[in-house]
Amino acid sequence: MDSYITILHNYSNQNLEQVLLRKENIDKLEEILDEKLKEYKSTSKNCKLFNYGKLINKKEKLNDKGSLSEVIDFVNDFLDVPKTISKPYLSIDNTEINQSRIALFSVLFGSQIWYGLGVDSVALAMLCISVSFVHGATEGIINPAKYNNGIIHLPVCRTTLVLPVLAHEYVHHVQNFFIPCLGYPIITSPNYDEGHNVLMEGHARGVERECSKEWSLRSANPIFYRINLQNEISELISSYRWMCKTFNIQLNKHLISTTRLIFTERRLAEWSYKNKIFKNKNLNKKPTNHSMGNTLFQIKEREDGLDIYRKILRMNYLF
Repeated sequence: MDSYITILHNYSNQNLEQVLLRKENIDKLEEILDEKLKEYKSTSKNCKLFNYGKLINKKEKLNDKGSLSEVIDFVNDFLDVPKTISKPYLSIDNTEINQSRIALFSVLFGSQIWYGLGVDSVALAMLCISVSFVHGATEGIINPAKYNNGIIHLPVCRTTLVLPVLAHEYVHHVQNFFIPCLGYPIITSPNYDEGHNVLMEGHARGVERECSKEWSLRSANPIFYRINLQNEISELISSYRWMCKTFNIQLNKHLISTTRLIFTERRLAEWSYKNKIFKNKNLNKKPTNHSMGNTLFQIKEREDGLDIYRKILRMNYLF
């Protein structure tokens, strides 16, 4: 087995960024994006309008019908986690949904519909904005979830959003159990290159995706996976633009135009904060840790299978 130091370097942000930023990965990513877009289109035919589940604003509600324990059991089985692992404490943020963020999401998403469809009528554009407001309010525009020192902080939102996110944050708890040397949420070094954020977020994203698929089947509600696809496609496109810009390769116009209307609130909020939403020169910026990790793990998952998620916890996999 490779030395401990060698593996830690292999898992570092600097190395994983270099592994992802290879020219041959662009074709692989285009294939993944094309398949994701087809999956997203198929969910559009099966989803019931606004079927986002009940609003979860108390831990007791999340525990209804064993949802909390079922998600933890799913992750434990998927990653082959020993039963000796301690359970994290769950905290539900009971602050009200920020109405200004809903309004921002509504205007921006409505504008994207207007722009994407080439709508000339102001009245129709306002209708698009109104519909997106209802959509935003129904989904729940919320503060992001997080894991910190054995505590999972979840926002007030609906079951189709919160259960896969719970799986994601619980994975960080599992990571902290298996590989405490990587240090979560604080990276092991003030130097970004030596940290392991890309690995940890990509690993958690993969399990979150499998959870969303599983709950789509268990509940016969494709919204679980559809929401995950919205987020995934947004992150994959972010990586795709960056990689194409780096190698001076022309973007696939079909992929870009098809994803024009697929925006998650998280991405919109990030762009709007920097006031760079529709300036093309800024769309090709370096992706987030989540985006790079998500992209790299999807590429490697196709090459080596789902077992990579178990192997990484045991430091038995090299990129």
